[in-house]
Amino acid sequence: MQLRFATPVMRALASLALLGLGSCATYYDARFEPAPLEVKIESSEAPGVLARALATVRGVRRPSSENPAAQVEVALRVENVGSQAFELDPGSFELATADLQVLGPGQVSPVPQAPIEPGGAQHVEVVFPLGPSQRYRDFDFSGLVVRWSLRAQSRTLTASAKFERRSLQAAPYYYGSYWVGPGFWRFYPRVGAFCAY
Repeated sequence: MQLRFATPVMRALASLALLGLGSCATYYDARFEPAPLEVKIESSEAPGVLARALATVRGVRRPSSENPAAQVEVALRVENVGSQAFELDPGSFELATADLQVLGPGQVSPVPQAPIEPGGAQHVEVVFPLGPSQRYRDFDFSGLVVRWSLRAQSRTLTASAKFERRSLQAAPYYYGSYWVGPGFWRFYPRVGAFCAY
């Protein structure tokens, strides 16, 4: 009797687990920290230009029918905290992996159309597609460095952000408990740890 009762419960738990895994199958298991990373951008050669950037690596998206190549996705917010306007250079984005393979230039969306005035901010999403013959396993994603530039007063200020891959623990995360039948069987559902944010 216990097995007859446990089987539907186990099937339900397995279905929920498969749904959870399906929801995060769009990304590979690589996740990066810090998230976000704060970067200060300034130069003595461009007085009055001071920027604060927040960068987060969203993950490495798997190939799909819309995007045939895997791609690294980065979110970036650049704030003008100085007294001079500057422009974000959309053609300057590059990404280097831990084995020094370089992807770029990144595809920026939306493309910046105007300078960022003092007190203003610009939020962009940057995508770095792998080459047509490159695969996810061809790269060392244990670390990433994203580089980009600002243009101000006929000067170019280059900034970079360094990320490390999070170590995912082999031990599962547990929550809750279920008692099934009079046999004192206890089941702990496992929480998937491989979804991108």
